[in-house]
Amino acid sequence: MVLIMAALLSMVVTLLAVPAAAATDCRTSCGLNDFSYPFGIGPGCSLQGFNLTCDAKKRLLLGSPNVTVDYTILASGSVSALAVYVARTVQIGSGAGTGTFSTSWEGPGTPFAISGAAANMSLFVLGCGVTATLLDRGGTGAVVGNCSVVCAGDEVMRRLPDGLCVGLGCCRIDLSVHLRAFTLNISRAGDGVSRDKLSFLVAGRDKYTFRTSDLEHDIDVDMVPPARLDWAIPDQPDCGRAMDDRVTYACVSNQSECRNSPIGGYTCHCSRGFSGNPYVVDGCTPDQVYGSNQPKDNCPTMCGNVSVPFPFGTELGCFARINLYLTCNPGSSPAILQMTEHLVVTDISINKGVLRIQKLSDPGDFLGDRSTTLYSFSEESGMLKWAVDNSTCKEAMLNKNEYRCVSARSDCVDVTDDRTSNHVGYRCKCSSGFQGNPYLQDGCTDINECLQPDKYTCNGICQNSLGSFTCSRCPHGTDFDRTARKCKTSDVILGVTIGLSSAGGVLFLAVIVVIIIHRWKKDAQKQLRRRYFRKNKD
Repeated sequence: MVLIMAALLSMVVTLLAVPAAAATDCRTSCGLNDFSYPFGIGPGCSLQGFNLTCDAKKRLLLGSPNVTVDYTILASGSVSALAVYVARTVQIGSGAGTGTFSTSWEGPGTPFAISGAAANMSLFVLGCGVTATLLDRGGTGAVVGNCSVVCAGDEVMRRLPDGLCVGLGCCRIDLSVHLRAFTLNISRAGDGVSRDKLSFLVAGRDKYTFRTSDLEHDIDVDMVPPARLDWAIPDQPDCGRAMDDRVTYACVSNQSECRNSPIGGYTCHCSRGFSGNPYVVDGCTPDQVYGSNQPKDNCPTMCGNVSVPFPFGTELGCFARINLYLTCNPGSSPAILQMTEHLVVTDISINKGVLRIQKLSDPGDFLGDRSTTLYSFSEESGMLKWAVDNSTCKEAMLNKNEYRCVSARSDCVDVTDDRTSNHVGYRCKCSSGFQGNPYLQDGCTDINECLQPDKYTCNGICQNSLGSFTCSRCPHGTDFDRTARKCKTSDVILGVTIGLSSAGGVLFLAVIVVIIIHRWKKDAQKQLRRRYFRKNKD
């Protein structure tokens, strides 16, 4: 009986340890936010610790204690992260003799941690006359950093420029470690202007703009940027241990691979040449099922007034990878090019490797799984950087059969996320002196620089060559005519020449006249001598 009970207990433990597979009827969206497994809403729809809640206001909440998710959860691909709001206003009492005060923040669960140094995250402290010390409560308990903030009179504070967070009304602590939870110890910093409340928030170092008006009211999460929250599968410390226990191993799709996470634990990714969701059985599908090395004939190249160059496309056989598939929606006039249900593409730049996008609906970025595979965020608002493959250039060039920079005159460029500096993949561009589409055979053609004088300056004789041009100086005695775009005789030289020519002509005529007169006189003398001779002879 004891053996039977032990066997049953072992079976129960094993079943509880198996990663949950998402049920077929699970929700995949909440309001304007989309998500995918291992995240989910309801029993059996998420991996343990990745449970979501969709509240009455259609806000997506994560974990316990709840945090509000700002944009689509990045559930697969090269980056495992999401954006949440970490902001709070606390009452600390007024006066200089109130001692110290502590407030804290706790993450939504073990799988999650605020990103450390690589993501350029900072904790901003807003207040007057206090010193704040940040402690890593979810890890070693060590001091992460501290800063002090003071305030001047209202007249001075109102004149502060926006964005100045250097200790006057606002100070910041740069995050050097990943934080699953933290404590903020606050103490009065001597005399001077003080306030009875203090606010703090976590955001990208260059994402929050402090305004002195922020001191007047409680912090509003709808008005501050989100923090980046990294996530990982936490049941094993690394990939080696995770793969030893196949029962609980979360990378269940064929053609998936494991990567150690900087916050501990591991994440799953589709192998090179595959895309999709590695946390789902058969979730990673070959790119070539949908993609093409070269577009088929007669692929649409326009959607409304937006050009759609390869590797992007709007039909099967017209795009290089499924992630680069775009939808041409004819339901409006003109037709619009859609990346997702909520995003419209207004311009595609092959040369710069960016998409210009426009949101169809309010808050959030709604990229779905695209944001983790071949897309990343640009520092410029409304722009997305993109890659054609998730390999590095060095890796890609070793496999000529899969290398996407097919034009003979093209180069490879590694793509990184501006916010995190994480590697996203690579893209192609035409080599210097060439233009066109590097993803097409013979797509990069020579630039005739001589036909573009406004861009390529040549104050002389321009001669085009393959990938370049030469510019020779005008011959001696000539100047470059910018209007005619050619060398012409110098005005000074021309004037001198004309002047000399005119003077020479007059001198020449004078000489001719003198010669003619001289010969006339000589002939006249001969005639006189002849007459005199004849007369005397007779």
